[in-house]
Amino acid sequence: MPRRISRDFHYILKEQLLASHIPLAVIATQNGLSRRTLQRWFINTIPKNYLTLLKVLAFIRLPGKETSELLQLAG
Repeated sequence: MPRRISRDFHYILKEQLLASHIPLAVIATQNGLSRRTLQRWFINTIPKNYLTLLKVLAFIRLPGKETSELLQLAG
């Protein structure tokens, strides 16, 4: 059974990545992802590997409180 994910995860992640003003292509490339993968995270999927999510959040220099909130929302 797939895990139920809060819609807030997708909304907050999208908001934070766009607020970083770093192009999604740069974020993806620097973290070994495709831009399409990041866009899927905005809509209906979560990272299979939370380390990947942490790398992305560290790359955009997201503060610890927001990082913790996103990880909790992702389950």
